[in-house]
Amino acid sequence: EFITTLEQAQTLAENVRGHLQDEYWAIMFFHCSSFLFLQTWCIPGTIFFNLFGGAMFGITVGFPVCLLLNTIGGTNCYLISKFLAKPIVECYFKERVDEFAKRIEEHRQNLFFYLTFLRVFPGSPNWFMNVSFPHLGIGLPYFVPAMSLGLSAWNFVTCEAGLILSELKSKNDIADSSTYIKLICLAFVCLIPPVINKFTNKKQKVE
Repeated sequence: EFITTLEQAQTLAENVRGHLQDEYWAIMFFHCSSFLFLQTWCIPGTIFFNLFGGAMFGITVGFPVCLLLNTIGGTNCYLISKFLAKPIVECYFKERVDEFAKRIEEHRQNLFFYLTFLRVFPGSPNWFMNVSFPHLGIGLPYFVPAMSLGLSAWNFVTCEAGLILSELKSKNDIADSSTYIKLICLAFVCLIPPVINKFTNKKQKVE
């Protein structure tokens, strides 16, 4: 059974904490395999595995592991969509894909920064980006680093929250309003290089 609620994450962490020293790699395998399955198939619940990872392995191990799993799982989803799910994407998500396509074309010259912005910005549909991007001319050399860099902040926040997993009362306790404001500001920081580049190009054309 996968962790899909905060209560399940808290209960599981409490039950296995005492076995962590003797069953470290078994617990790590469960964490990694479950996380990858959810992320690969766009099943909600990876946030609770971030919490579980932070609670079990701490920030120094939990954070890089969760970030790596997010990246691998997202890439798996990308590849499955690219080679197997194109008819499904075009049939059920055509309007959303067309809307995304327009945005991507507007930022094609600064694609990496825009993709990173989308990943950092709170509430962005990461699952849909994983599914749609292979059909929008976004290759893995852009997809993978932008996803990894863009999701690093959220992975760190949720793994850090896992350190106090037993004290959390609801999902709202994972990140407060100030954290979301910081993420929004960080997202817009990603757009500064394209703005500077655009300004520089205009200045050169004038000269």
